[in-house]
Amino acid sequence: MREEPWRRWLPAHRLWVERNRERIREKGREWYAKNRDKIIAKRRARGGEYAQVKVWRAKNPEWARDLNKAWLARRRAAGGQLSHRDIQRLLWFQDGICYYCRDPLPSAFHVEHMTPISRGGVTHPRNICLSCGSCNSRKNDRTAEEFLCEMM
Repeated sequence: MREEPWRRWLPAHRLWVERNRERIREKGREWYAKNRDKIIAKRRARGGEYAQVKVWRAKNPEWARDLNKAWLARRRAAGGQLSHRDIQRLLWFQDGICYYCRDPLPSAFHVEHMTPISRGGVTHPRNICLSCGSCNSRKNDRTAEEFLCEMM
């Protein structure tokens, strides 16, 4: 089995994050302070988008149902299986820590595809990690490798 390239540098990255945690947090605080108005405006705008989607789905139930079926078909075509035991193993292996930001996982953690299904990933324990909701949302449809490079 071929080893993924990110596995070689990930331990060094985790060590760097551990040593520079406060510096990373400070940079994040500075960035948030500088972009606070944009972030708040974007959140408000998203609320409007979600409301529009809800209205559209109510007006177009057939289309919404077809879109949902297409989404499920893509998900099923990804193949693979994941059991509760696999998730428990991952939780133990990750020591209850988010795979990306290394903060403790909340009780409502996300089961995350490192290579997204939209990019050819499969639902298999080798392609799954546990993350906090904010990291999973920020990662979006990037691979774990791409996301970790952007975080650095």
